[in-house]
Amino acid sequence: MVYLESTNSDIGLPEYLIIDGQQRLTTITLMLQALKDATVDGDAFTTGTIESFLINTQSPSQEYKTLSNLLCK
Repeated sequence: MVYLESTNSDIGLPEYLIIDGQQRLTTITLMLQALKDATVDGDAFTTGTIESFLINTQSPSQEYKTLSNLLCK
């Protein structure tokens, strides 16, 4: 994985520009989303834990933690 740290964070958290490794991150993100979707409705702890890997809860807009290049264009 190759990345550059960006200083464009509106909320004071570091942001990273991924140079190499986008496919791995996309695969992991899709796997986490599938696991979240497959959890039992009553299992809020597991759903919340998985969601914390997907969504930036410290951002006012609760943006996704990873964005594909296609989404950024």
